[in-house]
Amino acid sequence: MTNKRNIDEIIEQIENLRKYHKTTRRVFKRLNIEDIAENDTFINTTLPEYIGTKLNIRIKFAGEYDQNTIGRYNEIARYLNQNVIIRLYALMNYHDFVGEKIDINKNISGWKELDLLRRLRHILAHKTGEVNHNNEKEHRLFNEIIQQFNLPKDTIDPRHFPLPSDRVIMKLFDGCIQYVNNIHKFK
Repeated sequence: MTNKRNIDEIIEQIENLRKYHKTTRRVFKRLNIEDIAENDTFINTTLPEYIGTKLNIRIKFAGEYDQNTIGRYNEIARYLNQNVIIRLYALMNYHDFVGEKIDINKNISGWKELDLLRRLRHILAHKTGEVNHNNEKEHRLFNEIIQQFNLPKDTIDPRHFPLPSDRVIMKLFDGCIQYVNNIHKFK
């Protein structure tokens, strides 16, 4: 049975995963070529909470860079977003909040985010991360993410599930925490 101490420990684990994700995404944030100052191949990626500490991370592009270089760099951001979905699901699964034989309780706040996480994880863990719009489940999930998180359709690459860190990933974390915090009320 889940008690308050266990809930606090689980939430701490979720928050640690969020912190690691935010830190790595800060290093590999999505860039446009305009984000790199003219004649400066450095990008300062230090998180505000690390300013003034000994952890100051800067990226230097070796030699000339172009839109192709930026695109390859941005693929790392996409990979990190997809990876954290799998890790967050694994954490929720480990603590028996979600799984093949575990139903999500739709009366608990955060259930929708947990359901989206579960469905995303299934696709991302077993495929390339590209959306197959000919597959009804994938097409429906793609559109649900856009609707649930009120994402502007004109900025979305239809080849990939839209997973902007601030507008989707952090909301999935928030939903999982809500679910963990409230599940004891239904046991």
